[in-house]
Amino acid sequence: MKHNQAEDTYAFLSTFDTVFVIDDSRSMAGRSWRESILKSYVSHISRRASNVDSTKPVNIIVITDGCPTDDPESVIVHHAKKLDQIEAPPHQVGIQFFQVSNNLGNTKGLCELDDDLADNGIPDMVDTATWNSTTSENGKSLTADGILKVVLGAAVRRLDRRSTQGPSLQAFFPIGSVPTRFMIAFFRDRDPAGRCEPEGMESTSPSTNDVDVLSSSTLAVDSLATPAPSLQEETPHEEVEHQYLWRCFPDYVWSQRVRDTPSWVWGFGYDVEDSSGGRRWVCRRCIQNKNPKPRSFAEKGIQNANAHLFKGHGIRAPPDKTKSAAEKKAEKLKAKDQRSIAEVMKLDTRLPREQDIANSLVKGFDRKHFQRLLLEWIIEENHAFSVCEQGRLRQIFEYLNPLVKITDANITRTTIRRKVLSAYEMHKDKVVAALKQSCGLIHVSFDGWKSGNRHSLYGIACFFRDENSQPRKLALGVPELRTRHFGHNIAAEILDVLDAYGIQDKIGYFTLDNAESNDKAMEVIGGELGFVGSRRRGRCFGHTLNLSAKALLFGHNVEAFEEQLSGEAALSEAEHTLWRRKGPVGKLHNLVVDVRRSDQLTYLLRSIQRSEFDLSSDPRIRARQPVDLIIDNDTRWLSQLYMIRRAIILRPFIEQLVLKHRQQWEQDNRSKRTGNLRKSAREPRICLEENQLTVNDWVVLEHLAKLLGFYEDAVKTLEGDGQQRKRKGGWVGSYGNVWEVIQGFEFLLEVLEDYKQLASEIPDAEHFRINVNLGWEKLNKYYSRLDETPIYYTALALHPAFRWGYFENEWKDNTKWVMKAKQMIREVWESNYRHLQMVRSPVDDEPVAKRQRKYYNPFQAYCERTRPVLGYGLVKEEATLSDDINEDTNELELWQSSWEDGDNDVRDPISYWHERKRRYPRLSRMALDFLTIQPMSAECERMFAAAGRMVTPLRNRLDADIIGMCQVLRSWLRAGVIDDLDVSLLPTENGRGDRAEEGS
Repeated sequence: MKHNQAEDTYAFLSTFDTVFVIDDSRSMAGRSWRESILKSYVSHISRRASNVDSTKPVNIIVITDGCPTDDPESVIVHHAKKLDQIEAPPHQVGIQFFQVSNNLGNTKGLCELDDDLADNGIPDMVDTATWNSTTSENGKSLTADGILKVVLGAAVRRLDRRSTQGPSLQAFFPIGSVPTRFMIAFFRDRDPAGRCEPEGMESTSPSTNDVDVLSSSTLAVDSLATPAPSLQEETPHEEVEHQYLWRCFPDYVWSQRVRDTPSWVWGFGYDVEDSSGGRRWVCRRCIQNKNPKPRSFAEKGIQNANAHLFKGHGIRAPPDKTKSAAEKKAEKLKAKDQRSIAEVMKLDTRLPREQDIANSLVKGFDRKHFQRLLLEWIIEENHAFSVCEQGRLRQIFEYLNPLVKITDANITRTTIRRKVLSAYEMHKDKVVAALKQSCGLIHVSFDGWKSGNRHSLYGIACFFRDENSQPRKLALGVPELRTRHFGHNIAAEILDVLDAYGIQDKIGYFTLDNAESNDKAMEVIGGELGFVGSRRRGRCFGHTLNLSAKALLFGHNVEAFEEQLSGEAALSEAEHTLWRRKGPVGKLHNLVVDVRRSDQLTYLLRSIQRSEFDLSSDPRIRARQPVDLIIDNDTRWLSQLYMIRRAIILRPFIEQLVLKHRQQWEQDNRSKRTGNLRKSAREPRICLEENQLTVNDWVVLEHLAKLLGFYEDAVKTLEGDGQQRKRKGGWVGSYGNVWEVIQGFEFLLEVLEDYKQLASEIPDAEHFRINVNLGWEKLNKYYSRLDETPIYYTALALHPAFRWGYFENEWKDNTKWVMKAKQMIREVWESNYRHLQMVRSPVDDEPVAKRQRKYYNPFQAYCERTRPVLGYGLVKEEATLSDDINEDTNELELWQSSWEDGDNDVRDPISYWHERKRRYPRLSRMALDFLTIQPMSAECERMFAAAGRMVTPLRNRLDADIIGMCQVLRSWLRAGVIDDLDVSLLPTENGRGDRAEEGS
């Protein structure tokens, strides 16, 4: 049987799976474009990489009324790279965008999409064929050839190059020698003037392949005649337009006059007349857009139609035709704004000296560098994307350098969003390379957070070592968890992120909070990656301290107490009673809330302080400024500490405040006739006896302030990231060292033991005595669980200043503890490191800079005091010891049984082991792996704090992907892994550097 040519051509579709996607500019928001189609298909191909040819290609046709609302560019780049990696054949995936609107802004967006694809290593893929919609023979119908190009343009190259009648076509097809897996065809309705560029865009010069198409379809405005009804049958599209036309102009019919008209505007309108023969021009664009009041003008006032087309629709007059006054005015303003630098600076370029000045100014301004700096500033400082469009800011830029405006260097919020999405995909490869080249294990921390605009996010950070063994950190992702927060759901998101970076085989240990869901998550993660999850899971020291401090402050059932609080600024009577029952801390909370909620009491407290300062003979006291009470944040223990400290400072003023407030209340509520208090008068809450802070209450508060101060010392010492920085006071060192976790528990348990005895001697301090015991029990509960993982014992034992000696000295009364710790460390050594194959470097690595450390708080002094005295019973190791150690030698036992001069003074075990990588190749690897584990999941908290500053009430429409990518890019930029945030924004010589904030 013989088939016609069209049927044969369409039969080619049988080799593809064709998917039609209808996008109404809302349906593809978020990650649906990636997740619904491409992700599953490319993942399927990747799994069958050895036999890709057996997978049927896919032909995706996207019908849209505008630009897709999510980000096709980064998706295309991402999956194109994946297909290149598995060497998929060309045209494995075809994508076409069929736009059915006249929105010129969307046209510009898709043109920019093509430019950015080229910037990302995807070859330039644009070709343009125009169409003359004003000729009656073609009308506005989509021809058979046009349909053929829509369906097969991304799969058949000869069709992609063919011109068509009907809607204009911008067919994106791959050129050059690099095989490209994606072909995009983009169609949009041509406006009647035949223009395809938005206002302000210059036309693309036609290529040699397009000359025949362009020459045969150029708009001939000179020969335009009054449009008459076509004798051909109306298309459905035209029929709808004409129905709307007659509904808006019920008394009109087509004009009966057929003659040449001199004005070009008739080509953009309908020619109608009323029953009296009065001829009118009706705007065709208004009818097409279904404007409720389409503009029309009488034949004699046709010049007004000229102005309407320009003002209302941005349609300009042809080059040799009459322009409206509005268009002429706009051209003058545009010409004025596009003055040269010589004109702006009033330089006469005919003079050599001033010509040199103009040239130096032009050469001195790098447009791309300016855009890169602006983009980095917005990302790093969490500014709203719209800040770059603020008129005042742009005026500042233009004042500082007029070339910002002359070269059109300002960017828009849409540009920033697009560049953020593409930058993430582009720079991700650099991060993947950095992680794969890292030495040793990569440790992970993750935690959950809910943003102000109700996105449930999980922050994931990793910690690794660079080539000089320096600890480094990076954010890997902030995925949104859209399902219930069960352990297996959390694990699935974490595993997806780890898989995206290809680091599954390098994963080490995790630092997580005590949430029960994390137990199940680690079980699933361990099962997938081949280890026992509970053995690789460390518990966040800060979270443990938080539980102990809450018990210390509020006693039993802290969670139930928190649930009963409404979170409102003002206290109800029921909440007031709940707080009062919590003892001195609760009574102080009530007092502070009542004072802070009353302007009268706030100003009275300031007035009392001011009067007291003014009476002093000391000029330093007279120079003081009054301070307010600090209100706590519900049950955040550090906020309670700060509240207590301020209250102790203001104690004498608080007592005067209560007294004066009571006197004022009595005066206001005393009867002038009898001199007695009115029976209806209600005494203020802060004046009631049961709410008063007694002398013993103040004693308890002072002890709590001191006790919580020890907690503060421990948490601030351990909440860092282990990286070396210059600290306040000029010393160089690190906070957040995992080898200090055991000492942190020992220090606080010892302090609480002392306070148990002290509390028994304080009269009327029942709450305090009970809560000290509860705080000790909570801390001891988690201290006894440290042996669930070898992290803490191994890190402390491999510190050259502590070794086995710490356990033998501090636990001398518990020999079972000592034996258990040594056994766990030896098991890790024997199973994972003793027989590890090592490749020795022929040249020694450069030593890590020494860290000089000082001790400023009692916890750090305790760590110093518990250093064992080395040398007794150990063999002194000479500095000249040969680097060559036999592979059968037990490096762990050899090192533990020997010592060197200066071991007891080592403050930085990381640099110590880096310098001994050749002497102890396997033991140093083990030591560096464990010494770089994080003691707290504080990095996730820092990430969420930054995200919280980004998601303000004025930016509540930010989607989860943008929030996450901005935070990840911010992390990469601050870590120095990337130098710029866009491929078109070239890095400068000094663009790289340490951007980390100074530690506290």
